[in-house]
Amino acid sequence: MPKIRGEVEYSFSNSDGDKLKSDVGSLSLTGFDADIHALMFNSFYDFASENKWKPYLGGGIGFSWINIEGSGLGVTVDTTSDAEFAYQLMAGLGYDYNSNITLNTGYRYFGSSDATFDNVANASVDGHGLEFGIRYSF
Repeated sequence: MPKIRGEVEYSFSNSDGDKLKSDVGSLSLTGFDADIHALMFNSFYDFASENKWKPYLGGGIGFSWINIEGSGLGVTVDTTSDAEFAYQLMAGLGYDYNSNITLNTGYRYFGSSDATFDNVANASVDGHGLEFGIRYSF
């Protein structure tokens, strides 16, 4: 029987780099570091299957906060965005190990609306991820 499930997710990711790119050019930063926090509300649809393999699709909406630190052109940047709208799409395949435990692997796309930083810049975040997990059902 098809099944719909939900989750509340908090995630943290970190990106390091040497250059920020903008619509008007590039700003070279030394030790550029971006931290992304997100609080998401996700829903999944598990497709019915006659065997233990269950494909799924999912989507989520929520909020993200982005902190950027770095320096360049004689300027030090350390700023955090306000809460911005975020969204994600997921797809994957689960394997029912037993009646309570499912092993899964999947793909996740994460995106956000433009974040505004105090007198510095606007930026949006998007990312692609592969995930492996264990799901416990009550």
